[in-house]
Amino acid sequence: MEELPGEFDPSQRPWIDVDNADADEVALVIERCPTGALHYEQTKMAFLNAFFPEI
Repeated sequence: MEELPGEFDPSQRPWIDVDNADADEVALVIERCPTGALHYEQTKMAFLNAFFPEI
């Protein structure tokens, strides 16, 4: 959360605003969560866009 303070702000509701960062940046922070409390799911379309941006 300290890595992306504009996206993760426990004093706000909702406390996660993923529109302020790239999806990959948010995913990396979530993967580093020491408690494992944060999770994400990549949609099929996001996966396809990553490998086939011209679609």
